[in-house]
Amino acid sequence: MPGNFKNKMFAVVSSNISSTFFTTGNDGRIFQGDYASQKENKLLHEKSSPNRVLALSKDEKYLVNGSDSSYVEIFNLSDPRKSPVIVSGHTGPVTDLKFLPDNSGFISSSSDRTLRLTNHLNGTGKQILSLPFDIKSIDISSDGKFLVAGSTSGKLILVNLRDYSYKELKDESPNRILSVAFHPKKMTVAYGVEQVKEKRGTVKLFDINSMRVEKELSGHRAGISDLEFSHDGLLLASAGLDRKLQMWVVDHVNDLPIVMDNNNGYVWNGISPSQRTRITCWLHAMTERLGYGRLTLKPLLIKFARRCRAI
Repeated sequence: MPGNFKNKMFAVVSSNISSTFFTTGNDGRIFQGDYASQKENKLLHEKSSPNRVLALSKDEKYLVNGSDSSYVEIFNLSDPRKSPVIVSGHTGPVTDLKFLPDNSGFISSSSDRTLRLTNHLNGTGKQILSLPFDIKSIDISSDGKFLVAGSTSGKLILVNLRDYSYKELKDESPNRILSVAFHPKKMTVAYGVEQVKEKRGTVKLFDINSMRVEKELSGHRAGISDLEFSHDGLLLASAGLDRKLQMWVVDHVNDLPIVMDNNNGYVWNGISPSQRTRITCWLHAMTERLGYGRLTLKPLLIKFARRCRAI
């Protein structure tokens, strides 16, 4: 899907109720598009500095943007031409954003080694945790009780969102953890490891109840830049810095994954909700080609729990 980006894209979020998606990247512009029509509809905002992460509120009325700057921008999608609300608090670039399941606000992580909780309706916020290491990626459990975070120093931690205490789940140092994702149905965390010496990437499934790694998924030749479970928890998509996408059936991870490795650039991914008439997943792969961005949308029809084929 051709786009108007001058440079590579860094983030994409998709709607749970429509075929709308939002994407942003290195040129500081935010676009709204439609993956059903495969068209870029409008430019929401632009600035001179790169954007890194996006998050869409649960009611899909607000879009939050994080960048190389220490502040976040909150856009009211009912009036997208209005200037965004600027929220300060971090002292370093924002690395990730996630909304709470009850839509009461969002949590941001930063290179300043802190987590902040912000009310997107009024822009008020507070620091909820300061850590002795940086945080690269975060995700929140479906019940809103826990946050999992991964660090480039190799730490995987679990934060209790009731009292903001945390504990270490795993130490992968000297390797780097670049991505994390909570399973939507159970206390399982997927995290992506960049194995520095071996120069490859591994996805690990960690069971919080047993406190051990249950499965290791290989195939990437570089770090795992993004992970996403399908909404029913049956599928896990991994996107690597090796420009490869892999799709796993979670209950049958010993089966070979669907692999898409013809992407001419680094990739990130997102999965839209399954259709009720047929279980369909859309994988968004962002590529960089000849100095400008392109967005590739690949529909996958999942016909059986253990069998997937591209349509």
